[in-house]
Amino acid sequence: MIKNSAYAGDTSTGGSRTRFRLVRWFAVLSLLSISFASVMTAVVLSKFLSEHMLYREAQVMTDFINGVIEVERADTANATSGDWIEGDVEEFFNHIGGMPGVMKANVFRPDGRIMWSTDPSIISQRFERNDELDAAFVGNPVTHVDEMEAPGESDKGEHAYLQLNQGDKFIESYLPMWGAGGDRSEIVGVVEIYHAPKQLFATIDAGVRRVWLSALIGGAIIYVALFWVVSRAAKIISQQQQELLSSEMLAAVGEMASAVAHSLRNPLSSVRSSAELALATDNAEQKEEALTDILSDTDRLETWIRQYLADTQAELGRDSVANVDSVIRQTLSHFDTVFQRKGIKTSTSVNGALPPVRPSSLTLIQVLTSLVANAVEAMPSGGQLNISASAENDGERVRIAFEDTGVGLIADGPDLAFKPFATTKNSGFGLGLPLARRVVARYGGQITLGNRADGGAVATLLLPAAA
Repeated sequence: MIKNSAYAGDTSTGGSRTRFRLVRWFAVLSLLSISFASVMTAVVLSKFLSEHMLYREAQVMTDFINGVIEVERADTANATSGDWIEGDVEEFFNHIGGMPGVMKANVFRPDGRIMWSTDPSIISQRFERNDELDAAFVGNPVTHVDEMEAPGESDKGEHAYLQLNQGDKFIESYLPMWGAGGDRSEIVGVVEIYHAPKQLFATIDAGVRRVWLSALIGGAIIYVALFWVVSRAAKIISQQQQELLSSEMLAAVGEMASAVAHSLRNPLSSVRSSAELALATDNAEQKEEALTDILSDTDRLETWIRQYLADTQAELGRDSVANVDSVIRQTLSHFDTVFQRKGIKTSTSVNGALPPVRPSSLTLIQVLTSLVANAVEAMPSGGQLNISASAENDGERVRIAFEDTGVGLIADGPDLAFKPFATTKNSGFGLGLPLARRVVARYGGQITLGNRADGGAVATLLLPAAA
């Protein structure tokens, strides 16, 4: 039987496959993805904005301090003694220490001692060297934002001299001072400045807020736009699926009609042959035999149609399995009269116990009937039909081969045989093999055709074993 089961798993009332909820999955995954991307973008840009503004300020202050020192022509020859911070230079550093927001300023010698400070009590003291100070002595200005910690928790001893409350933010900058003539290869000292520029903090905070706001708004716009596109696409896909399902159902109806017509053709031919024989003979015994054949074929057709309709309505083919050996025997029994009339001999070889296959018995009989009918028509003057069946791949599939001694296939025969309504026979419709191939393909099987080396053709049917 031919079934329209392409969309069985997509229905909401049964089916083995779970329907994929495109809009729901997109709504969740895209929200997570866009949120993550927006947050990461905001974090990276906020950090870049803060660090870049602080570093630019440190560069400007470094150039400013070194420019003033160069103008004042400070004597840096005795840098280690600290004698060069005097006069106008010392007055300049005092001005720096008195700038708004500056809480403390220190000048370090290359040996790490403080040679000048806004807090005279720590002059000549040596604090533990830190990474920022080391980097500044290499010639790179260093700046970062810090928070005042509780007494005894800070890893820098000089923080204890800051007049700040716990949790207050401040900027700690290390600015290198160059040698005479602006020689940047010689670092004669490092200026350390602690300051809390409210305006700069406000500017940075405003920039960070704008970055976060832009990232969130941009992410929301992208999410809404993509959600609308996917929702629209999901509706179109659903409509197209319904249209395709309707088309498949109509195609299945036509396919079923073709299958019925094709399956009835061979028994009707047998009935006609028997009727012609009964009309042509005067022998009572032959007439009775012909009429008996007519009754037998008629009963077989009636039984077949009844089974076909029951199989269609109950959709038994979806869950039923077929016994290959039994199906082969039933199929050959339908051709007993044809074999006798045309002088065709048959042989059957079944290797071992074969696993059941998924198509129902009636469906598989239809497929085998098409293959046997083609073999019979290829041997109009009689011949030999050999049918063999065996399990392959450790019982995962069953191979059924039909070998005849007929005329064989023409050059384009294998391709032409599976094209609907393409046939080389005068009385054929060209539907048997295409329908058989389509039915078998639905169950994961395949049909191949070829010529035998010693004449005739071979048709091979591969079917997966029922799970």
